[in-house]
Amino acid sequence: MDFRAFLGLDIYAEENAFHRSGDTWTPPERFLSRTVAGYPRVSFREASRLSRVLGSRSRSGEFLDMWNALYSPVGRDGYPMPLWDHETGVIDRSVARHWRDQGYDLRHYLEQNWARIGPALVGKLRFLVGDMDNFYLNLAVYHMEAFLEGTKDPHYAGAFTYARPLVGHTWAGYEQDFPMRLLRDMADHIERNAPPSRQE
Repeated sequence: MDFRAFLGLDIYAEENAFHRSGDTWTPPERFLSRTVAGYPRVSFREASRLSRVLGSRSRSGEFLDMWNALYSPVGRDGYPMPLWDHETGVIDRSVARHWRDQGYDLRHYLEQNWARIGPALVGKLRFLVGDMDNFYLNLAVYHMEAFLEGTKDPHYAGAFTYARPLVGHTWAGYEQDFPMRLLRDMADHIERNAPPSRQE
């Protein structure tokens, strides 16, 4: 949603996926997964190593290579160019720019095109996320919220819902009766926003 927080990694500002820039003495590993209590689970290095073992040239079938296959330009070898080198962690800035410029960074795309597409999205954007998403996805949602709350002409008029405290990746905004509550909320939204001829 916002590649300044891609699994917690800013793909535009950072140089290496495995550790933060500026930590020169003992650079700590960068983790892409955590428990809801904040304990690290899987590092970028470990996930990259698994991808390398399972398949070269973004063919592992794992989620890191899935994004390369979906978003990356095709390299000279005919395969997707990786966002970062799975052995060294070095980020390829040209690939990061490609991801952004092709519209895959949704916050960036909205920001660049709000005057044109914003009117069609007013009142339609709703975000649900746990405050401790296991893959740090809540960080990208915070960036999206900051942008959308600042929109004018038109204002987005949507909603952000954060489950707190310590709510992880699989939370969907509802408790036990999730499917039925979601369907009821969707039906209510459709009824409230249907054209007058449809409200009979």
